[in-house]
Amino acid sequence: MPEAAETGLQLGGNELSALFPAHLLLAEDGSILRAGPSLCAHAGDDLVGAAFFERFGIERPSRIDNLAALAEKRG
Repeated sequence: MPEAAETGLQLGGNELSALFPAHLLLAEDGSILRAGPSLCAHAGDDLVGAAFFERFGIERPSRIDNLAALAEKRG
């Protein structure tokens, strides 16, 4: 998949929230940098700054419990 710089498409936080209200943006260390409004409404406003794997679990396609495993499943 092309990087944003290759396509010229970049979304700011407000645009991302409007288009994908249940989005998450993760830091390399697994902390949540940004969470969409729908996700915050269901999971709480304290998501930003929390560790992803302390707040969420991934069951499919297979159990993933760390960022390395998540990165292996990426595209």
